[in-house]
Amino acid sequence: MTSWRVLVSEPLDPTRLGYRWLTPTLRQLGHDALPLPVLAAVELLGHSGFHSMLYTLVEQWRPEMLLVCPPLDFMSPALCRDLRTLGTRIVAVTRPTEFTPVWGEAEFTDLRTRFDRWLVVDPDPAAISAGAQSARWLAARSIVDSVDDAQAPELQVAVVAPATMERAALAQRINNELGLRVGCFGPGWQAGNLTRPSRIGLLRRANIVLTFTEKMSLSETTFFDAALLGKVQLVEHCTDLSRYVPVTCGPTTFDRSDVCLELLSDLESLSEWSDLPPCEQIWSEWIADLSPGCEGAHDRAPHALVWLYTSIANLYASRQLILQALACAEAWALVAPNDPWLRVFRTRCLTTLKQWGQVLEASTGLVAELAVHVAETARARPIIVQPSWMANALGQSRAIDPIVDVVLMRLQALVQLGRGEDAKAEIRGMSDKLKRTVAALWVPDLGNSISAEVHRALAHDFNVSRTPD
Repeated sequence: MTSWRVLVSEPLDPTRLGYRWLTPTLRQLGHDALPLPVLAAVELLGHSGFHSMLYTLVEQWRPEMLLVCPPLDFMSPALCRDLRTLGTRIVAVTRPTEFTPVWGEAEFTDLRTRFDRWLVVDPDPAAISAGAQSARWLAARSIVDSVDDAQAPELQVAVVAPATMERAALAQRINNELGLRVGCFGPGWQAGNLTRPSRIGLLRRANIVLTFTEKMSLSETTFFDAALLGKVQLVEHCTDLSRYVPVTCGPTTFDRSDVCLELLSDLESLSEWSDLPPCEQIWSEWIADLSPGCEGAHDRAPHALVWLYTSIANLYASRQLILQALACAEAWALVAPNDPWLRVFRTRCLTTLKQWGQVLEASTGLVAELAVHVAETARARPIIVQPSWMANALGQSRAIDPIVDVVLMRLQALVQLGRGEDAKAEIRGMSDKLKRTVAALWVPDLGNSISAEVHRALAHDFNVSRTPD
């Protein structure tokens, strides 16, 4: 199979729908697939900046395919023409959203003309007749594998849908007549709405998921997440379930409360989905049918994408969204796995989260690695830069030299882990210049005897005495 370079519109925020919805599957198939965080890029750069960045990225890397999700693609007709001229095939995937009910011939013409192929997850007859290709099952299990909430409750039956009197009555009957523990979440329920990690964590730990229709259409988010998790799922009767899955597979359905109760009374007769459409096969088939147009050499580590990932990572970190920042670091590692600044960034994030063991693991050997990347003029200079996003997590300012930053974080981690002798051993291995700078920035914890010992080891032979303000 030919390996393709593919850019996929995916958020780098684990709490957003669509996180890792396709790139892991494509990479497992042997393609060099990288996420393109469109919404975050537009927020960071604006429309013009996004267009310039995307053109530069495609020009550098020459991906055979760019996969986007209109109307949230923010690409002008002129930009699409320029990218296609470079040889990149642009594929649009549209899902049922609040936009699609008002789409008409003008929107269909736009989708036909801007893109090389138009896929629809919900095969609306009007879209199909306008030239769209039905692709009912595009998401892979990776979209839920990396998202979770360890604090989510374990339930026998989970309901994630807006509250109605009928659903409340059904939940009460399940609890009273069958003795099954039911949890109800969503608009109108006492428990309220869920974040995406909480919803997936809840579904993951539930034995059975009840999925309801809204205005004769499935509550798709719950339906697909539960299916990808392989859960036993009872679905309220949908007039056209084949819109969502092939007719050869699907969950058990019910059209009345009595039928639902009867099904739940015999749990052994219910089973997990075992015949979901093979997402990998679907992508392999239609990618093979889309002839690539890019030729020639390409940059293995596209600088524009490295710049975008690092910028968004620091944007998240500046907002104290550390889990999102670490997710960006994962994407950063796909294009620049040996970048020492990536390790510095991860170490700072883990320090903010006070994951001290991981701080030591992430920074092992980092000081020596940075030594060949930091200019001599900046080595261990006592130039202090106030932290822009760490919220003074260490009670320290940051030096201009990242080596000093890493040393301070390692010493703090060793102190917090009670490894004072290891901390003093690292201090003994420092040059006098580095020790002097670190001592000037170290703020001892007066209530921690190990911190005080580290302070004395740093201040030895120097007239340094720094105490907290």
